Amino acid sequence: MEIFWNRIIEQFREKRSKQLQPLAKFLLKIHLTANRITLFSLIMGFFSAYFLFDNYFLFLIFGLLHLIGDGLDGIVARLGKPTKYGNYFDFLSDRIIVIIFLVKIGLYLDDYYVFVALALLIITQSINLLSRLKYQSAYSRTVVFIALILNLPLAAYLAAGAISLYSLTLQFKYWLEKRL
Repeated sequence: MEIFWNRIIEQFREKRSKQLQPLAKFLLKIHLTANRITLFSLIMGFFSAYFLFDNYFLFLIFGLLHLIGDGLDGIVARLGKPTKYGNYFDFLSDRIIVIIFLVKIGLYLDDYYVFVALALLIITQSINLLSRLKYQSAYSRTVVFIALILNLPLAAYLAAGAISLYSLTLQFKYWLEKRL
């Protein structure tokens, strides 16, 4: 199952990279670095979360700009000069947006189970970060965003929780393999 999903994700990334490469080359020509694009993506993600449940159109526009920026930063980094700092900055900015979405969902639904999913997400992503991004984890930002586009906040946080549990199993498996 894991190989199947990895193949789908890799095919999507290749197709996205091919389509966005001309724009990425243009951004490099005008001296926009991958870190600046990541910062733009982070800001768009903040705005998207701000408008969540208040203005669907602005939530959608800023969310799509966030996702486009997030896709572009990796392409620009590969075409330009990727940095170790940039890898961590991109990792943290994506997780910050998911955390903000989940907090907003929890407050909107007045449901403490959201915060259980949030705690699981923070644990798995902290393990990944502390392992210098070596311990595998699955990412939930796109799934959460799609569920929110469909106005399914319950599905968004349940998916984040399920993906975090799956990530914990991947991380435990990796830890066991390293110990044996």
